[in-house]
Amino acid sequence: MSKLITVHSLRNGLGRTTIACLLGIKLSEHGNKTLIIDNNYRYCDVANYLLATPNYTIDDIKPFLQGKSLEKDTLKDLVVSINKNLDVLAGSKLDTMVNILNEDDIKEIKEKAKGIYDYIIIDTRAALTHEENIGLMDIIDYPIVITQLNNNEKEYYVKQKNKIADENRKVLEQLISKAIVVINRYSDEIDFDLSHFKKEYAEVIKLFFSPNIINFCNGFKCKLNEKNEVELMKLLKHIANIDEEDKIDKNNILANKISKIKSILGMV
Repeated sequence: MSKLITVHSLRNGLGRTTIACLLGIKLSEHGNKTLIIDNNYRYCDVANYLLATPNYTIDDIKPFLQGKSLEKDTLKDLVVSINKNLDVLAGSKLDTMVNILNEDDIKEIKEKAKGIYDYIIIDTRAALTHEENIGLMDIIDYPIVITQLNNNEKEYYVKQKNKIADENRKVLEQLISKAIVVINRYSDEIDFDLSHFKKEYAEVIKLFFSPNIINFCNGFKCKLNEKNEVELMKLLKHIANIDEEDKIDKNNILANKISKIKSILGMV
């Protein structure tokens, strides 16, 4: 059974796509068959981050989902391969909410992904309270919430939670209680109280600010600074029980580098 990872944030611009790509790359390097689904709205950049040119997008899978006719082979045909263990289902090219994958769509894709992928990562649209997030609570294995060192973030969460119905509020609180929070663009130089993060979330990961993070996603650098490597290993340990000593698939890294070089040269 594929494990479902959802990457959330309270608002735009906090780093959902960056973390989704980093996690997908890291899981694939350790031999896990991984699919990233770009279910964002207007800002569908997963394929761009990974230097991929997809032939198909969510727009092309929607008719199969609506017609209840999606098959495993169809799913495999509609994704773009990044390396031997990492695929992407690219985001919609249409500026409309209609083509966002809803909870039933995602459940169907997860069902069809059995035996193909070990992990499915969904780069969601901003705000935790959307129906496709709340409705997935019963099948999400690892929710990840991206935030920053900002006193307003907790206020955003409270405001969003208070706007939804009581039954959904309980589901949201349940999601938060089992979520991993990633504090993006973290700095030890900032004096910030992390106690409420540690109290509300199952795990706290600190991703330190570094321009290499963007370069890493774009394929130009294959190693993060030591602090971020340590924090990402904590994330992998929590999700996939991967230890730092676990062997990385060297062949996969080589295939990844070759794929990136070809992309840069316009050969694929």
